[in-house]
Amino acid sequence: MNILFISNLYPAYPGQSRTEMTYALHQFTQEWVKSGENVLSIALWDCYPEIFGFFSDFAKKKKLYAFEETFQLDSVPILRIPTFKIPHFPYASREIERLLTTISKNLQSCNFRPDVIVVHGLYPAQVGSLLKQRLNIPMVTGIHTTDRVRIEKKRFPKTIEQILKTSDAFAFRSPVIKKAVMQKVPEYINQGNSFITLSGIDESIIISDQELADKISRNSEKTTIMTACYLKRRKNTHLLIKAFAALKNSDLELIIIGDGPERKGLESLSEKLGASNQVRFLGQQSRDMVLDQMRKADIFAMVSHSETLGLVYLEAMACGCITVGTKGEGIDGVIKDGENGYLCEPNTKELTSKLNHIISMDGQKRKELIQNAIATTRAYSSNKCATEYSNFLEHYC
Repeated sequence: MNILFISNLYPAYPGQSRTEMTYALHQFTQEWVKSGENVLSIALWDCYPEIFGFFSDFAKKKKLYAFEETFQLDSVPILRIPTFKIPHFPYASREIERLLTTISKNLQSCNFRPDVIVVHGLYPAQVGSLLKQRLNIPMVTGIHTTDRVRIEKKRFPKTIEQILKTSDAFAFRSPVIKKAVMQKVPEYINQGNSFITLSGIDESIIISDQELADKISRNSEKTTIMTACYLKRRKNTHLLIKAFAALKNSDLELIIIGDGPERKGLESLSEKLGASNQVRFLGQQSRDMVLDQMRKADIFAMVSHSETLGLVYLEAMACGCITVGTKGEGIDGVIKDGENGYLCEPNTKELTSKLNHIISMDGQKRKELIQNAIATTRAYSSNKCATEYSNFLEHYC
């Protein structure tokens, strides 16, 4: 199967930081290539006019890489195409035509004849829907949290309606997103033409039985709560600090991994709440270091909003952490409250209650919950998730 993958949520240059761009979609294409599929990924590199530069957390990088380039990442060929648009608005007609011409020329030059177009994001689907018509091949549209919001709030309804009409099938990034969108536009989406395409984790990070036994049985002086994320407002790290301080327990420590615009304010908040001696900010760390810290920590908590899925939750579960996520966000349905982790509303009171419940949990209950969490992650390996996705695509080729 020849798969043309298009998205503006895709790594656009070698070594791009995970704080700048998610690698979740790349995991699918990487696994597809491993299994023998032919893939060409197109990273639409949204570049905004200078006046809108403040909308981007990495505006300088946007400008630095604002040129067309082909490169490989984990054996996946990637074509970066700069796109010019206004933030939060669809692509202009002239820009879409330019992109179509650029993509068509590159397909011809590399003699790539796609069997299916997979496009993630409603605005990139503007390009995909017209390309689908030109090539006369099916298109599967991936729907993310931001797309759900645009559909629910009826932003640019004519553009969205055209995309929904043109799409042959839909790949939802979480059960929560699928349920919400199906309720909103049942005339376009049903169980037959939709699929939940969750991202998976590398099975090698799952903690071994012996490591887990050692982790559960150890008698540590402190219970460690941790989080790891890019420190921006929607991650709600301030709520975690407030909940931690409200516990008023000297036998606890909170480790915060990551950097970002909120860091100074979060450090000030921990001092204001009298918790600075128990809160450690480790800054941005390598993925290996984050995983190592997860294997040492007892609890992982992040009650962010507008989260499509959040692979970090699955990674924490795989490393033996009791994991707390957000009700109604992408991880809801993967985490089942009280069974393999916990879910709560993003507010200090409920988060404090959940953390207190976990800390006071007896050893047997803790062991059962962690074992359930690890069993869950085994069902979400990157290979299994990618295989299920490609099987879904084959129905339309």
